[in-house]
Amino acid sequence: MSPAIGTDASPLVSEVPGTAVGVIAFPHDPQPRNYVQLECERGTGEDDPLSRKALSLTATSFLTEDAAKGYVDNTAGAHGGQAPSAAIGDESRIMTDTMSVRTQGVLIFRKGRFAFELYLVDHDGHPIGSTLAEANSLLVPAGQKIALAFQGT
Repeated sequence: MSPAIGTDASPLVSEVPGTAVGVIAFPHDPQPRNYVQLECERGTGEDDPLSRKALSLTATSFLTEDAAKGYVDNTAGAHGGQAPSAAIGDESRIMTDTMSVRTQGVLIFRKGRFAFELYLVDHDGHPIGSTLAEANSLLVPAGQKIALAFQGT
């Protein structure tokens, strides 16, 4: 964890479990798809969100691989998806949309029927998100470890 956020991580983890089933339809495939989404964040532990550095992960679980693929394609396609420096999971992209802090520098990847979005939370150091180079150096190694942990699921 330390290399991705640039400092030692706190043992504290913030989690937002999936509490309901969501429904999504994609522009080129209007069939509704069910999903469950959860989020977790591990960082330096500061109470002040403006001083906190963290690695944040959103995991979205679909019923089929096709639904997860559609999610990754649609999300990355809408936000300037670029190929990362190394392959991650079944497919991966780094979003480079400068119009959205939520997506600039986010690594999105898929492993089977699961889609993951990984990003650096660092208001002071990266207030508008990460660059493509920063995402490649900071997030790609962490994403590879996450994808490897999902072998066989």
